[in-house]
Amino acid sequence: MDSAEKLRQLLNDEQLPPKLFTERNLIMRIPETDTGEGWNTKLELEGIPGRGYYGTDEVFYKRIPLNLLERPTPLRSVDPLTKQLVVDLFNASAGAWLVLDDLEDFTPPELADGESGQVTITAKSTSLGFIGSAVINLEYGRSWLDSVVYSRNLPVMKHPIQQVDYRKSARMLTWSKDFTSLRDSLLPVKNRYADWVTFSSACAEMGIPAWTEAGITDNPTSAIPDSNPAFQRVVIQRQVVSGGMLGDLYFHYNVLEEI
Repeated sequence: MDSAEKLRQLLNDEQLPPKLFTERNLIMRIPETDTGEGWNTKLELEGIPGRGYYGTDEVFYKRIPLNLLERPTPLRSVDPLTKQLVVDLFNASAGAWLVLDDLEDFTPPELADGESGQVTITAKSTSLGFIGSAVINLEYGRSWLDSVVYSRNLPVMKHPIQQVDYRKSARMLTWSKDFTSLRDSLLPVKNRYADWVTFSSACAEMGIPAWTEAGITDNPTSAIPDSNPAFQRVVIQRQVVSGGMLGDLYFHYNVLEEI
């Protein structure tokens, strides 16, 4: 995940748009420094005509200062230090999602056994997620555990749906199933199932409890962080409530080449 993907995820989570924001329907302009209460960045968004949105709008958010992600424990490697490896080590230690395009050019030190060094990484002004610089201490050697465990306070494990009762999680019931063979009845027509009777009957045969048809969206799995990456696309019906399940239905499928 890069900064643009992270921002789209946050926009989708916070705004609940009628059509999910993706790289196909939303342009993110160059971020501008703009300091306010709780933010340091202004970003202009532009909808792509014909793909779901028109016009422009501005959002305000906080890009992460790289120096806040510095760790006292040196990052270690027995492999030659390339730029990508330095970024990968930094991300692992800080829980970040930096990519090389976020950074000004830099030259990693060449380390032999027993040697140490430093490198400074600096965010480009065009980086959507990061600002400032960070000094990374590096050593030749195998990684210390505390340099790759960036979060020691793990979240409490919880059920996928907030209301836990006798009903099952809709997402868990459908997440691993392949609906490619049902594409003709599944794919949205005016945000509804193309053939509701055929599709719902097939789902009943799979053991999925009955539910009421409502609006659906068709998405690339790359745009849905908790979708099944084994598939190319996923059709989602949100906030399903029925006698046997609760939550979001995820119907995954693959795009087959036409003969």
